[in-house]
Amino acid sequence: MPTPMLLLLLAFCLSARPGTLYTTRAPLPSQTHEVTFTVEDDGRSVILSSGDFLTLRLETQMGTGYRWEVAGNDARRLKLIGNSVEPLTKGDEGGHEIQIFRFKALSRGPSRLRLQYKRPWGRSTPSKTFSISVSVRRA
Repeated sequence: MPTPMLLLLLAFCLSARPGTLYTTRAPLPSQTHEVTFTVEDDGRSVILSSGDFLTLRLETQMGTGYRWEVAGNDARRLKLIGNSVEPLTKGDEGGHEIQIFRFKALSRGPSRLRLQYKRPWGRSTPSKTFSISVSVRRA
């Protein structure tokens, strides 16, 4: 006849998630990194490993018609995976926003990432520009 302690141990073992009792190694931490740049980083350089993420957070005022757009990028090196806008301050209708571009580093080599701040209609000259040099290396 099993003792109460043995029954308690058996109940504990059966309630555990499968595989947790036999785990011999902790999971490896993620090897990818994310680098964030703002307009103050204009002209800088960055080295990324393939699989890393690059985020640009650039202030904009879209109510005026102006917005940031990618004007130059080697898509073999950096893939644009997201473009979104968030308010700089909550409840500030017509105020400034942050335009967020997210890129993923793909293959090894250099790239010059250039953005322009302009109105999308007409042939307007950009009122601002932003650029960074990106070098992608193997992970």
